[in-house]
Amino acid sequence: PIDGIEKVVEGLLKEIQTNLFERAKKFLAENTRALDSYEEMKGILKEKNGFIRAFWCGEGGCEARIKDETMATIRVIPFDQPDEMGPCIACGKPGTHQVIFAKAY
Repeated sequence: PIDGIEKVVEGLLKEIQTNLFERAKKFLAENTRALDSYEEMKGILKEKNGFIRAFWCGEGGCEARIKDETMATIRVIPFDQPDEMGPCIACGKPGTHQVIFAKAY
């Protein structure tokens, strides 16, 4: 019946939105790897793809090297930064940010 259809559609749209969001969160969790080895990073990006959470020193040269060697770039600097930084995945200098690397397709 057409009476009350707006409530049915509204509920259906909320359900669809929730399902899409949960699927995206699951995909992100299953395809994000925290790494501290540059060699492992290169291997994963070559074979599996996905997202790499790693420390970065903040220098453009390191990001350029990673892009040249893996075709991955920084996609985001998350707001939830750890209290202690590890070494930059590319050069080993002290990291200033934890970032997410990925390839563009």
